[in-house]
Amino acid sequence: MRSELIEATVSNGFAIPMVDRWKDTTEQVPTFSMRPDDVIVNGYPKAGTTWTEELVWQICNDADTVTANNNKLGLRYGFLETPDSPVLGNGYQALERWPKEKRRFIKSHLPVQFLPHEFRTQVVGKMVSVIRNPKDVCVSFYHFHRMNKMLPEPGTWDEFVEKFSSGKCLYGSWFDHVHSHWQASQEHRNVYLLTYEGMKKNLKEEVKKLATFLEKDLSDDKVDAIVDYCTFGNMQKNKSTNYSHLDDLGFADFKLSKFMRKGEVGDWKNHFTPEQNAVFDDIYEKLTKDWTLKIDFELVHAVDCRRCNIMAGKRPPSLTASMENGEVLVPGPWKEITEKVPDFVMRPTDVIVDAYPKSGTTWMQEIVWLVCNEADVETAKSVTLGFRYGFLDAPDIPDVWNGPQAMNEWPKEKTRFLKSHLPFQFLPKELQSKPVGKIVCAYRNPKDVCVSFYHFQRMNLQTPDPGTWDEYVKLFSDNGCVFGSWFEHVHGFWEISQKRPESIYFVSYESLKKDLKAELKKMAKFLEKELSEEQIDAIAKHCTFESMKDNNTVNYSHMAKLGAFDFKVSKFMRKGEVGDWKNHFSKTQNDEFDRLFKERTKGWDLKIDFE
Repeated sequence: MRSELIEATVSNGFAIPMVDRWKDTTEQVPTFSMRPDDVIVNGYPKAGTTWTEELVWQICNDADTVTANNNKLGLRYGFLETPDSPVLGNGYQALERWPKEKRRFIKSHLPVQFLPHEFRTQVVGKMVSVIRNPKDVCVSFYHFHRMNKMLPEPGTWDEFVEKFSSGKCLYGSWFDHVHSHWQASQEHRNVYLLTYEGMKKNLKEEVKKLATFLEKDLSDDKVDAIVDYCTFGNMQKNKSTNYSHLDDLGFADFKLSKFMRKGEVGDWKNHFTPEQNAVFDDIYEKLTKDWTLKIDFELVHAVDCRRCNIMAGKRPPSLTASMENGEVLVPGPWKEITEKVPDFVMRPTDVIVDAYPKSGTTWMQEIVWLVCNEADVETAKSVTLGFRYGFLDAPDIPDVWNGPQAMNEWPKEKTRFLKSHLPFQFLPKELQSKPVGKIVCAYRNPKDVCVSFYHFQRMNLQTPDPGTWDEYVKLFSDNGCVFGSWFEHVHGFWEISQKRPESIYFVSYESLKKDLKAELKKMAKFLEKELSEEQIDAIAKHCTFESMKDNNTVNYSHMAKLGAFDFKVSKFMRKGEVGDWKNHFSKTQNDEFDRLFKERTKGWDLKIDFE
């Protein structure tokens, strides 16, 4: 079933390596007859072609997600350089037969030199060209070759890097391909160049620009619908776009790699050795020295610290956020956003996960999301938690997390998952007088919280310096750390949960550690979700501390890469134990804290487990 590569050549003398069974069709492409309303989507393989195809089709068809769901992409497009295929879908011949009254959507991976003569000389129709940094393309193309039984064997990773770097793999040189499309976009207004990295940074903005280029006037609701439909997680699950039929038919082996694998920017760092990276950088510098086109190999570089509000090694101070119901200390850059939280407009389907910092918020977020999404661990493994939730108390930070602005723009038909560390009295005003949506509040014994919060602030460069351990214990005890008093936070939520058990679920970190499956069942009942035993088991397995610690969608490793966290000091997920406070509190500190705890919890019926 594996193909061989042979040379395909066109009349201008340009040649590329091509799959043997596609050679004849590829060499016919220059004579293909274009129509004025044709739309071509073109990208070097694994540069985001499928993603762009779906975006373009949705824009041109007024966000018709129903038709898209029911018709595979390969039947809505024609693959220009391939013959018609029961496996891949429409090809060259189907495009020629396409009804004249119906717009043709054309897919290609070809460099401009191979495209139809009419397009190259008269620019008939429109073309959207997508480019992606070559290191990530190389990684993705390698894994694509491994699983795709219709392509040549890729060999080892080392061998494939060599072939890719020298332009000896399918479709030839990435450099020649990208440069040809960039030049075309400079010379012709009917060619639109977009980058994979740009779409990852701000998909909504790119959809709006694409709509303008394609001369489509879309409402904000339609733009939102397209953005939601075209997230990586959604497309990875969608059988009309994920090419799962290749695996079903035996033409691909998804056990080796999925068609849509990770969708990340910068995954090349997990594959290129230092030596390979240095060699590739030399090739890149040599072949792009005259380019003015900028290629991003990571989503953020020098702006990391500014995006996270870190000033050249100077941590931001705590500032007091003042609201109608009182005041609370927050990280300085968050003050303005926090003060607007009471005015946030709730929706009946909203789900809030709230906890005092380092009480198991991230753990609870993942559990709640999976319960509400029927144990969809595949999406959970591919979409960072910060983009499945919105952080109410913090500003939107591109490439890091959603904030209130993103939540305000969230599609109305989709459940919003919200995160907060604020005490109940500072949550949206609507909640103060009546239940709206549901709230899950996690709490944890204050000694373990104090220890974990101390180590978190040591490594988190977005928060004030915690000082020494002795200083921090005093600060925590005196309500002087960010988000204020643990006692007030926990007691406030406990009191309101007693009055509104149908809308507020109050759960302890320690009970989750004791019997996670039992707590999952209770939570599912509260969230009105019926889950099978298999789904409960899947969530419990996915949400063990060790699994989450190694999971890049929840362990905030991207914050370390951005320079916002210093994992050499402490990991975001450190130990996850109950009773670790005994390794930190001195006898004097423990006695003093016990005295304070007894004083501050007098009259509470709430039981706190310290072990």
